[in-house]
Amino acid sequence: MIRDTMKKAGRVALLKQGNKTLWVEIQAPSTAKFTIMEAKSLLGLSFPLSQNGSNERDKIPLNKLVIQLNQVTEQTLTVAMTILKPGNIEPDTPLPDPISLDNWSL
Repeated sequence: MIRDTMKKAGRVALLKQGNKTLWVEIQAPSTAKFTIMEAKSLLGLSFPLSQNGSNERDKIPLNKLVIQLNQVTEQTLTVAMTILKPGNIEPDTPLPDPISLDNWSL
């Protein structure tokens, strides 16, 4: 579930599942903002996870968290995510410096 409250002018979102909370923060660019949209394809195509099935759980409306950038054709995007400790509403330690995807390894 995506909390419907955004923090820091739409640059932080809290995603909750059960008693766990994921902090998601846009670090760059400063013009990027989170928005919440209905879980359907932006191209008008079928988005299977949003279709209701026969199961009651399948009838829960789904939303998606979207990063909004206006009039952008090329951009470097930096997003930090961390799991919050129970009871915390923000990280209690500084987030690490971002690592470029070119430097990621498995």
